[in-house]
Amino acid sequence: MPLLEEAINWWGNAPYLTTRARALTDENRLLHERIDLIEARLSANQ
Repeated sequence: MPLLEEAINWWGNAPYLTTRARALTDENRLLHERIDLIEARLSANQ
């Protein structure tokens, strides 16, 4: 891998950043599930 690519992609192997990204992805998925549930309940009450 050329040095420039390594310099640009260093974060891809940084444990803190990849762990944090995974946590944010999981949180985002859960929030979308909650929004979907709330919207379904609101639609059922109309």
